[in-house]
Amino acid sequence: MPSFTFITSTDKDHAKGLLDEGIECSVPQGFSADRGVLKNTHSHLKWHCGAHAPVEHTQASDGSYAFLIGDAIADTTDEYLSAEELLTMVTEHREKAKARLMRYSGFFAWVVVIAEDCVYCGSDPFGFFPVYYFQGKDSLCISTSLNTLHAHPEYDASVDPVGFCRYIMENGCSSDRTLEKSGKRLNIAESLCYNATSGTLRTKQHVLPGHTTSKSVHSLEDAIQHSVDAMTKAVNRHTQKPVETCLLSGGLDSRQLLEIAHGLGQRPKCVTLGPRHSYESIHARRVARRLGLKWECSGSYSEQAERLLNDELHLLSLGGGFNGMMFWWRNIETLRGKRCLTGLFLDLTFSYIAAENTHPSAQIDDGFARNTLIYSFGVLPDTYKEIFNKSPYKEALITAMNEVRGELESYSSDPNERYWQCLTRYRARSHHGAIIWKNAFYHWPIMPALDVPLTEAIRSIQTHNLVDRKLQKEALIKKCPELASIPLAGIGQKPQPLIHINDKLDKFAKIERKYFRFIEKYIKTNRLDKRASERIWLEAARRAHSTLNDSNQLLDTEIAAKRILSFSNRISSSKSISRDHYSSALLVGGLSWIDHKNSAFKQQP
Repeated sequence: MPSFTFITSTDKDHAKGLLDEGIECSVPQGFSADRGVLKNTHSHLKWHCGAHAPVEHTQASDGSYAFLIGDAIADTTDEYLSAEELLTMVTEHREKAKARLMRYSGFFAWVVVIAEDCVYCGSDPFGFFPVYYFQGKDSLCISTSLNTLHAHPEYDASVDPVGFCRYIMENGCSSDRTLEKSGKRLNIAESLCYNATSGTLRTKQHVLPGHTTSKSVHSLEDAIQHSVDAMTKAVNRHTQKPVETCLLSGGLDSRQLLEIAHGLGQRPKCVTLGPRHSYESIHARRVARRLGLKWECSGSYSEQAERLLNDELHLLSLGGGFNGMMFWWRNIETLRGKRCLTGLFLDLTFSYIAAENTHPSAQIDDGFARNTLIYSFGVLPDTYKEIFNKSPYKEALITAMNEVRGELESYSSDPNERYWQCLTRYRARSHHGAIIWKNAFYHWPIMPALDVPLTEAIRSIQTHNLVDRKLQKEALIKKCPELASIPLAGIGQKPQPLIHINDKLDKFAKIERKYFRFIEKYIKTNRLDKRASERIWLEAARRAHSTLNDSNQLLDTEIAAKRILSFSNRISSSKSISRDHYSSALLVGGLSWIDHKNSAFKQQP
């Protein structure tokens, strides 16, 4: 897994002690894999990750060293960045090097220490890789987990009310705020520089990928060819090291990238998550079979709900908010230790809705931008106002909403550009980033969509071609009509093909669905457990409810209790997921985190 901790301090014994105490907090409990250390006179860097995680490091004779975790691919040469190149680049060019590294594609993070002088750190330009940091009186701590920072005696781990409000409303926070008062997170397209001599810490905001791209492709025909060429180049760049597996959903993104990878000679084994009788599994299997690839269905693995929830909260991998607790795939043997192709983020690369038609005034901080793009997966603001009606959270809510308004006002007044920035900042990092980081402990994600040239290529296309993902659909139809004829089976949607070639597919799918349901019902196995994720949420709801007894200064306990009970009943009855359900999930997750935090404080000597 991509887990590391770095500490620099004028007291070298102090730095090492903090590292030894904190390093185990950045990995799941019981996780054991490769470890390593880099150090010089005043700094230590330790990592703990699986053998599948790409890790490079180098150290010069003067004590300078560079650490790189993940695949960073150059935008012009398509070459993977090495630790030696990283050290040379930053040593010779300093500030210019940080901007240059924002042109690299992939899922990665890097740290460079130049002798006793400066520390530089950054991550991928989309901000998926989590980098948290804290500056003490004479020290700097950097880690992939907030928990590691707790070892520092100057660190204030108490809840930041404004940070909590933003996490629970946005399902993650797009700014540098975290859930704790002292902890900060590197923002999207941001790097930091720490001068060890003066004790000065500076962060630098770089240009978001695709932000300055002009619209040069107008017709749909040109746009299709342009996007296909760009996707093919992106897949080719990211699969220079072969992929062994592919997370194949029933949707469009993974299907499209798999078809391109297959055309480039990749032959991964396909894995679909969930029960075999789902339409998603049925149609994903057809895609794999059409391409001549091996396929398997993961099923729903049974795991003790309490252990799974403890691991989630132990990691504090909550840059993605509180509702991703069921995404835990460590038991899928086919994926373990493999490089895994995934279509994550491609939907946002191609997404666009005609915001300017809905809001011709193009007001920057209008309700559309806030509710549709920012708060769409979080606790509904009105619900939050109703429940968190006491100090200090009442004032924190106002501050949090003002911060979001200020961020929106800093974006371009052009509705097209504002839409893209909102998608990238408020949805991609929180949702996709959290899923990827947690599961990268067990397999390495290969995401061709995290590609700077691809992003710029799609951003150069006139937006009327992107409405309702029209361009992406037309590209698959033109390039591979056979795959386009297999129904797309997204979450909560009726399976529909992009084009009709064989009308019998729907009938066959229904027959298969009935057959697999029969098999799962009457042939018992130890692997399948359809209610595994439900138990996790019910355990979270139980803990959230127990928190209410100690939360009189935090919220209206009567209203919160009703919300939690309603959420538990909906989980148990397997009713369809609604917007209100997402809102309640965030509330339950947030309160269970507070319960976990209170328990940890009580256990401290």
